[in-house]
Amino acid sequence: MEDSKAIIEAIIFTSENPVQIDKIREVLPDVEKGEISCILKELADEYDKRRGGFLLLEVAGGFQFRTRADLGYWINKFLKGRP
Repeated sequence: MEDSKAIIEAIIFTSENPVQIDKIREVLPDVEKGEISCILKELADEYDKRRGGFLLLEVAGGFQFRTRADLGYWINKFLKGRP
């Protein structure tokens, strides 16, 4: 499926919790687990190379966007200490 990467990225972006590969397969049943894993690695590498404000990380058995740790000071300053 040509849009698999964009669909996976959108699913993870909209989820409040880490997204497991099996949950992605429920949406994309024609995409094999191995292919989803490769897409997730590609996305993680792209975000890492970009050095933007967030990364795609494997967390609690799933995948989630997280802010870069080195930007914590600025995030806390913006949130004024709120979690």
